[in-house]
Amino acid sequence: LIELSSAAIPGGSNYDYHCKILAQTYFKRRLFFSLTEIAPRLKAIDTDIFDAMDQVNACMAGMEDIIHRNTPARDLPQILDENEAILYRRMECREKGTMPGINTGLNSLNAVTMGWQKSDLIILAARPAMGKTAVALHFAKTAAFFGFNVLFFSLEMSDVQLSERLILSEAALSPEDVKSGNLTPEQAKEYLRARNSLNCLPLSIAEKGGVDINELCRMAKGYKRRKKCDLVIVDYLQLVTVGKAERVGNREQEVSFISRRLKALAKDLDVPVIALAQL
Repeated sequence: LIELSSAAIPGGSNYDYHCKILAQTYFKRRLFFSLTEIAPRLKAIDTDIFDAMDQVNACMAGMEDIIHRNTPARDLPQILDENEAILYRRMECREKGTMPGINTGLNSLNAVTMGWQKSDLIILAARPAMGKTAVALHFAKTAAFFGFNVLFFSLEMSDVQLSERLILSEAALSPEDVKSGNLTPEQAKEYLRARNSLNCLPLSIAEKGGVDINELCRMAKGYKRRKKCDLVIVDYLQLVTVGKAERVGNREQEVSFISRRLKALAKDLDVPVIALAQL
């Protein structure tokens, strides 16, 4: 009996591992009960599907908040070790002539920021028709060219329109000629050359009109879990919506809430998030 008991009791070396198992079991049970409460509403004939989706999204978002609130604090020596590792990585990048962040594609901006840094929220604001989307596409193309996975949320333009703008940024062609189809055989070859040069870039475009901030965050986290998200770009901030639970009737407060969620998303995913904003 003593031999059986000593073999069954886990040792202290596996303490963290077993704590993680208990925590995951606890959170899964809470999520199960929360979704069980919502399930009967889905069976009702008069239940609106969008209301049901809002309830499920709110449940998932609430569970994520609980999990992140229970993340333990780190001791200072552990944080200092990470700072030292970051410094050595920066010195290594300096020797190689690269930069620790994601290349912005603009030398003057790189000199100030050393590239887009992880967990940063960057707001690119300008009046309408000033070229915000063109600049954001340049950021996305440059990051993808250097091997970073880019997730581009397009709330205003279709993915086909954005891809055409990317091609035109690589080809010496007139946008009017491309739209009208007035191309010579040589120009058509130039169009195909530019198209093929973009074919291997790790860039994903999510065409979402009026996407909910909870859905946007959930989608970005899904791409991050699949290791396909190193940079998030949102075009543009005012077109992002909130769920019914977060609606306050004041759009200014809602946009402030969306901005805070995007900042939290940048920290949770440990990636830069660029959000365009219209003035």
